[in-house]
Amino acid sequence: MFKRFVYVFVVVFCIFIIVGVDDIFAHQPAIGEPIGVVLHTDIRVFIDAIEIEGFNINDYTYVVAEDLVAFGMDVAWDGDTSSLYIVRGSFNTEPPKVDANQNHPGSFAFFFVHTEIVTYIDGNLVQSFNVDGRTVVRVDDLAAAFGNVFWDERNRLVLLHLEPLPQSEETVQFVTSQFMVFNEGNRHGIVNLVGDVIVPAVYSQNEIRMLYNLTKLDMPMQIALGDWFGDLRESLPRHIPLRIIDILTGIEYNVASFSNGNHADVEPVTANDTELMFATQPASWTGRPVIVVFDDRAYVAAIHTMPHDVVHIRDNNLDGHICLHFNGSTQHISPNAVYAREINQAYEVAQKFLRYFGK
Repeated sequence: MFKRFVYVFVVVFCIFIIVGVDDIFAHQPAIGEPIGVVLHTDIRVFIDAIEIEGFNINDYTYVVAEDLVAFGMDVAWDGDTSSLYIVRGSFNTEPPKVDANQNHPGSFAFFFVHTEIVTYIDGNLVQSFNVDGRTVVRVDDLAAAFGNVFWDERNRLVLLHLEPLPQSEETVQFVTSQFMVFNEGNRHGIVNLVGDVIVPAVYSQNEIRMLYNLTKLDMPMQIALGDWFGDLRESLPRHIPLRIIDILTGIEYNVASFSNGNHADVEPVTANDTELMFATQPASWTGRPVIVVFDDRAYVAAIHTMPHDVVHIRDNNLDGHICLHFNGSTQHISPNAVYAREINQAYEVAQKFLRYFGK
């Protein structure tokens, strides 16, 4: 009887093992095989006040890894190991345009498929998916590595705030020179008038353009990061012109400050200054990385172009004032620093400029 029981047990166990193994192998998805669905969502995703495309997967919010280049991250691909690495790094100045979602929330958007790609954020392995041929990562994983994420339930917003990158106290020395940008096929860089390559094609074309904009400036002075709540708030002049240099375009215009509180409330000095400001971008809350010059001093900063609230100058064709933010400055109603990404971007470009043009 005992032998018969053992025999039956062994047979059943073997069948279980065989069926179980076959079942496991049968359910191993092939690369590219759909393994789940992505749903349309009414949730909007912002990284430091700039909107980015978001996806709903298993009730979590995901963003496209490649889009993160626009937000101060390097996204590197290692083909030998099928690995994607995301770290804080250089800046791209053209975030992808986000179209309003016209689809019903909760409806089918895409399949996400099985992929051999493994993804690391700041050296840590995270879950990622292939959605419509793109790798997506979870916003929560980005926040764990680089900042904080907040959920605005009333407005259905996911707000990711990146911690500012550590900055050195090194200032940047500008020199007066004449250079030009070259573009030859996929190559680009900066050369001097005799054709010597000064800045090789190691940066994006946007960075090359910003560096070139700085070479056109006749400013033999230093440019500092500064600290708004240190001595900068008290030393920033009021009611006199401040020189604003938009490093993305090279356009210059003048503003005057009327209030140095949590940040500087400023207005273009003349109608021509307003026209030049709007040439950098239409009226928008999006911050622009700029350099501010006054009293033979210069600091990196960020400025938006959306006129609002109180008017001080009546004949500058601007109905309201705009806000100028320096390192560490905040909004009136919030203790959180704003436009840190744009301020860091300006400082990073200035440091790169020093590398090639500094004395």
